[in-house]
Amino acid sequence: MSSDDPVSWQELIVEFLQKKIQAKEEAYLKDSIKGIDKTFKKYSYFNDSAIKDYFDPKKNKKTSEQSSLVFQREKFQGVARLPNKPEGFDWSLEQAKYNEKCLALNQEYSAADWIDNAASVAPKVSFATHVAKLTHSKIDSPSIIDEIEEIDPKYLTTSSLKHKVIDGVLDNKYAQVFQFLEIERNGEKLLTCFEDKNSSVLSCFSKNEDRLNRWNGSFRQSLYAKEKAAHGLLKQIYFPAPKSDGGSNDDYHLLCNMISSTLAQALHDRIRKKQDDVYKALEKNLYHAEPYQRFPNKLSLSVTASNHGNASQLNGKRGGRLNLLSCRPPVWSSQVKAPIYNNSWFERGVPIASVKENIDHISTFLSRFSRLELSTKDPKKRDWLVKWGKQILTKVMFFAAEIQNLTPGWSGQESVRLKLAQCYFLDPYREDENFQSLRQSGGWRDEVGADFARWLNKKLVKANASFAPQREHTRLWKSLMLDELLELDKVVAAVSTANAKNKEDV
Repeated sequence: MSSDDPVSWQELIVEFLQKKIQAKEEAYLKDSIKGIDKTFKKYSYFNDSAIKDYFDPKKNKKTSEQSSLVFQREKFQGVARLPNKPEGFDWSLEQAKYNEKCLALNQEYSAADWIDNAASVAPKVSFATHVAKLTHSKIDSPSIIDEIEEIDPKYLTTSSLKHKVIDGVLDNKYAQVFQFLEIERNGEKLLTCFEDKNSSVLSCFSKNEDRLNRWNGSFRQSLYAKEKAAHGLLKQIYFPAPKSDGGSNDDYHLLCNMISSTLAQALHDRIRKKQDDVYKALEKNLYHAEPYQRFPNKLSLSVTASNHGNASQLNGKRGGRLNLLSCRPPVWSSQVKAPIYNNSWFERGVPIASVKENIDHISTFLSRFSRLELSTKDPKKRDWLVKWGKQILTKVMFFAAEIQNLTPGWSGQESVRLKLAQCYFLDPYREDENFQSLRQSGGWRDEVGADFARWLNKKLVKANASFAPQREHTRLWKSLMLDELLELDKVVAAVSTANAKNKEDV
């Protein structure tokens, strides 16, 4: 340790202990204020709204400049300034109890004494990547640290992780000892300092050589896993192995399947990664530089009872659950084929399952109106219909794009039954001058818009037999589709120009 280091181990350890004092002091103050609040409540806060609001956590909140502890201290001391106090309430006694608690906490967390107590139970704390208790809570065999560095890209293992978070295996009452050994400085954890049995990292807290050696020896025991041993409750597998004697007798390795808490935590953190900004952008259909992560068909497995931290520290953070990702094979997708046999593509081209949710939303919304024509008159109500209509159109245009990306010209076959307007919509890159000339006239858009409106109204009637489409609804659906078709034409024009330029360059 260099004297030039900005933060020393001593400063970090003192800060750690100070935070423990502050956390317990804050908890004490909260409990005390709750107790005082109950006493005042018996007197109906003396019918004084200011006193009542003083104890109301919704009306008396800390400012952005205050720490939570400072706020609780000021709130506690503010009780003395309240104009009325219950009979028999002794503020000086409350203050004396608080002072006594602060003194006791400072004694409990005085560095030398606290480290002494922590060292006495340190051998009960161990560190591991694979935790035996996650297989069965009654297993008492040692957990292990996977120190293998070899990585096989075909498998996801603990070795695959760039940054391993080591778990702490202990009874929950020793959690503070684990947190103490996890203190980090310049990428190094306090625990690793005790690899050197003559470490001086704690010498600033005791000049007694024997005491220091005892501390080092006790904390050092947390570094090394206890003697490895299997357990009857571990899931054991006999795995065939080469015959060692060259004879006919089969040899086996007995494998014990242990859950990697380190790998489970990495997966847990990845799944729970906050993407609030990305999700907001997704909701508003806006661009965001970061991809949106989703884990479909995810399940979780509960592996411990209520006190999850008693299995391991990381298991406590996960709430005693392991995440399970779907390993099902991909769903077979049929080949996209040109819609040459149907008069209208909408009937079979848009899977109803893809738009059912939004159709149900519109159907339920419209069922609330006694006069359906009014559902499009109110701007706010109309906005809801526009929102759901656009979400349906997003799906419609997605499936249309699959057809539009087929080899151009399929609509020129003699066997095609699809109406011409929808050919202009679904085969926009067809290399046919007469076809393109008629397409650019734009009259086909009205027909396609009407086809979409007719299809959507039909689906809404099927979802709610009492719904009778009004002219206003048809006009709204058609206008939304026309907006999409105008955007499509811009894309088609840009792509056609780029293709023509590429041909010239060749």
